[in-house]
Amino acid sequence: MESIRGAHQDSGDCKSRHPDRDGLLQWFVMRDLKRSNAKLPAYKALAEKQIEVFTPLRERIASRRGAKKREEKPFVTDLLFVHSSRAVMDSIVERMPTLQYRYIRGAYCEPMVVKDKDMDRFILAVKNAGSPRFFLPGELTPSMCGKQVRIIGGPLDGIEGKLLSVRGARTKRIVVELPGILAVGVEIEPEYIQLIKDAKEPAARTKRPAQKRYNMDFKRNIIITGGAGFIGSHVVRLFVNKYPDYHVINLDKLTYAGNLANLKDIESKPNYTFAKADICDFETVRRLMEEFHADGIIHLAAESHVDRSIKDPFTFARTNVLGTLSLLQAAKLYWESLPEGYEGKRFYHISTDEVYGALELTHPEGIKSGHSAHRVYGDDFFTEETKYNPHSPYSASKASSDHFVRAFHDTYGMPTVVTNCSNNYGPYQFPEKLIPLFINNIRKRKPLPVYGKGENVRDWLYVEDHARAIDLIFHKGRVAETYNIGGFNEWKNIDIIKVIIRTVDRLLGNPEGHSLDLITYVTDRKGHDMRYAIDSSKLHRELGWEPSLQFEEGIEKTVQWYLDNQEWMDNVTSGDYQKYYEEMYRGR
Repeated sequence: MESIRGAHQDSGDCKSRHPDRDGLLQWFVMRDLKRSNAKLPAYKALAEKQIEVFTPLRERIASRRGAKKREEKPFVTDLLFVHSSRAVMDSIVERMPTLQYRYIRGAYCEPMVVKDKDMDRFILAVKNAGSPRFFLPGELTPSMCGKQVRIIGGPLDGIEGKLLSVRGARTKRIVVELPGILAVGVEIEPEYIQLIKDAKEPAARTKRPAQKRYNMDFKRNIIITGGAGFIGSHVVRLFVNKYPDYHVINLDKLTYAGNLANLKDIESKPNYTFAKADICDFETVRRLMEEFHADGIIHLAAESHVDRSIKDPFTFARTNVLGTLSLLQAAKLYWESLPEGYEGKRFYHISTDEVYGALELTHPEGIKSGHSAHRVYGDDFFTEETKYNPHSPYSASKASSDHFVRAFHDTYGMPTVVTNCSNNYGPYQFPEKLIPLFINNIRKRKPLPVYGKGENVRDWLYVEDHARAIDLIFHKGRVAETYNIGGFNEWKNIDIIKVIIRTVDRLLGNPEGHSLDLITYVTDRKGHDMRYAIDSSKLHRELGWEPSLQFEEGIEKTVQWYLDNQEWMDNVTSGDYQKYYEEMYRGR
C-alpha cells in the first residue's frame, strides 16, 4: 500500500472559512505522491473545493514534521488510505460515528491497482481524535510480536487488535482488524491499551505504570553505526566516557564482526543506548532518528574484509552503498523537518584509503624519510586530492558510499565530512584481519598464511589514535571536507609478521624465533594492491592531530591485550568463524 499521509491545516482558520463543514476532512496534502508539476494546478483546484487552500507539498510536509507537539483542537483529523467497499465503509461508520470517510477518485490521488473490482480507495479518518493517530498498513511490521489488546477510552474505545511495540518506550502501535479492510494501524499512548485475557466484556480502563523514558536533556544525541565492531567500539567508549552530557546511541546489526562484549565496561552507563538494527532498513533508521532526536551520525558500519568482498560482492554493495544511502536519506528527512534544519547537525562518514587504489613500490628496499617514523617504500602518498581508483569490490563499495555522502552535501546542503583512514590495529579486532589472526595462530601453533611473498606495504595506525582523530574531526572538522588519517608507519607484511612473532614468543616465554616455522606462503589475493601510504599532514596542520604511538609500542600493547583476553578470542573464533577460516585458506 502506498505510503500516503495527510498534513495539518490550521483548524481555526479552516473553521472560519467553512463553519458549516464541521468535522469533515480539512486537508489533502499527501506524502510520497509521485505527481508532475503540470498536475499541481488541477490538484489545487480540486483541493480548494474540498475545504482547503492548497499549499506546496514540500512546505506542508516540512511544517508538519517541524512543528512541536500541537495543541489539541476540535478539528484535528488524521487520515488513512484503505481498500474497502462502500457498503463496508458505511457499516463501519454506522457502528462508529466518530469515523468519517470520503470517496476518492483518480483525480485526487494516484490510481491504485487492485485485483477486486468491487474494492475501491477510501480515506478513513478519526473525527476529533485527540491522542490517537492512524498509521499506514505499509508502515507496520507484521513479523513483530503481537498480543491481543483492546483500546480503552477515546474515539476508538473497544477496538481490538494486535500490539506491535515498534515506537520506543512510551508509544505503541496497534493493528486493528476491521471487517472488509486489509489492515488499519493506530499509534496510541500506552495508558489507552489493555491486554485482553479471557473476559468477553471490555475491561475497565486502567492506567499503566509509567515506563522508563530517555533523558532528553542531553547536550547532543549521536548515533554511532557499527558501534559493536572493532573501530566503532573504541569510538563509542571514547564518546561515552569523555562526554557524559552526550547521549551515545550504538546502532549495530551484530553481524559476525559485531560483539557487544567489546563494550561491557560501558554498557550500564546512563548516556549509552544500544539499538539493534540494520542500516539498510530505512524505516527503522528513520524511526530511530526521530525517537532519539539524533543531531549527529558517525557512520562506521561497513563490510570491510577484502577477501569476503571478492567472494560475495553483493553483500558489500548492499551494506556499504545502500546502507549509507539509507542513513543519509533518513538524516535528511528528519533534519529538514526540524525548525532549525541542518544547523548544529553533522553526518560523519568513515572511509578507507583503499578507495585511492595502489601506489607504486619505487623503493622496495625502503628508504628513510622525514614523512614517516619507519622506512617508506615509494615516492608518492595518498592525499585528499588523490583521484579514486578502487581495485576490489570492497574499495569500490566504499568509494560509492563516499560519493553519495558528498552528493548529499552538494545537493541538499547536508553538513557532511568524510575521512579516509589507513589500516587499524589494536584490541577487539575480529581475527579475520592480519594482526589478531596471527597472534591467535601463534598461540595455537597454527600456520601463518602469508599472501604471495609478503612484500605488500601498508600504513598502520593504532585504533585508539583513530578514535581520537574521529572525535576531533566530528567536533572541529570543516563541513564538506575530507581528511586523511594515517599512522606514518609503512610496513611490509612480512616484516610485520616477524615483529608479531618476536613479540608473541617473548611474551609467551618461547625461545626467540620459535614460531618462525609457522610462516606459510599462500596464493596471492586477486587484485592485491602493492602499497598504501597515507599523508595526513592536512589533519595535523588544521587540527593538530598526530598519532600517539609508534608501531612497536602499539603492537606490544595489542599482543599483550589478546594474550590477556584469550576467552574473548576463543568466543569470537568459534562456530561460523572456523568454517570461514577453512574455506578461505584451505588449499592455498
